[in-house]
Amino acid sequence: MKELVPGGKNDCNFSTTCNDFHTCYRRFFLYVDYFFYNNDFIRATGIVAIQLAGISVSSYWIAKIVTVLKKNKDKDRFFRLLLGIGVIPYSIAVLHWAYHYLYVETSLPYPGFSDYLWLLAYFIWVIALTYKLVLVIQKTEITHVDRSFFTFLSIGFSLQILADFVYLQQILEGAYTYSGWIDPLWTVTLLLKGAAGIYHLQVQKLGVAPRGHWFIDWRKDNTSYLLLAIFLSYVLVRSFGTMNLLLTSLYIVFILVIIKQVALLKQNNQTVEQLNRLSKSLEEKVENKTKQLQYALDEVSRMAKYDNLTGLPNRHMLHGRLNEITHSEIEAALMFIDLDRFKLINDTMGHEAGDKLLVEVAKRLEKSIRKNDIVARLGGDEFIILLEDIHPDDVAEIAQRILMSLLPRL
Repeated sequence: MKELVPGGKNDCNFSTTCNDFHTCYRRFFLYVDYFFYNNDFIRATGIVAIQLAGISVSSYWIAKIVTVLKKNKDKDRFFRLLLGIGVIPYSIAVLHWAYHYLYVETSLPYPGFSDYLWLLAYFIWVIALTYKLVLVIQKTEITHVDRSFFTFLSIGFSLQILADFVYLQQILEGAYTYSGWIDPLWTVTLLLKGAAGIYHLQVQKLGVAPRGHWFIDWRKDNTSYLLLAIFLSYVLVRSFGTMNLLLTSLYIVFILVIIKQVALLKQNNQTVEQLNRLSKSLEEKVENKTKQLQYALDEVSRMAKYDNLTGLPNRHMLHGRLNEITHSEIEAALMFIDLDRFKLINDTMGHEAGDKLLVEVAKRLEKSIRKNDIVARLGGDEFIILLEDIHPDDVAEIAQRILMSLLPRL
């Protein structure tokens, strides 16, 4: 098979319609390969664009974190703040290096200004990681949230250490070239740190990762299939022209299996989300029923101890308090109050007027006693006043005050 060279005799012209789809399909990948791998400026510009995009995304996540920091006063706020501060010197270092490499076109000394800024960013992130580790060690247990969060952070730091190690080795050997394969790794590490911060911020106290964040959901569901698709495309390009019917059928079956798996995964996610919604709805209903039951129990307890008409303690509550006093050394006094001719008022003016009279008498009795005394209604027109911790000489004074409160016209 002849090799296709961009601009060669066997190449197709983009300005005309390709009669041979397979030839033009392969020619497209050859053009991409030729264009990027033989143009240092384009490669460097692309790497800088990728790094700036990573900085922009991480800065956006950090901005969201700082916004919440104003309202959230937990111990982790210092950790998230350090993650955000570390992005600042890192961004300045990338911009400084990109400016000199692309526009000034002068080689920077090593170590230089950008290297010191990167070291400062690494130092800040190490402090943040150490602080977070101390908080986790102080906990009684490591939750699922902590493990998921440290997965982001550990992968990010591991890739950063790997990239720095390869970079130093290439610098010492004089083999480092800007826009090489290790440059995107630094952007990935920055994105992972930003993802760790935003993930840690959105996790609820229940210890589960919130649904709805596009980066977390997309990474969890589609990363493996995306890698398989890229690998399959590469194999198809490399093996084009040598495939037979069996190999072509195998690729088609493989693609159909991937499509089916993605569809099943999406269906499973929808089922899980539906079950979560149903579970949440059930929890809300159970919580509402529990509140209603608790309110009913409180109401029953109140009705068992207080009179429904006047709101005063009833006979049952008074007996309980008398039993407590009899087993103590507290001096107390009892006053029995009975309203004369109350039955006549009920018979002549009606029960509604009698009820209003009882309520008004109860209010006046409560205003006439001390705060620690109890006014109870035994039933009908009978009331009892319990005076606790009182000297016998003070009983007559309180009794006189009660009589004076009942003198004004009811």
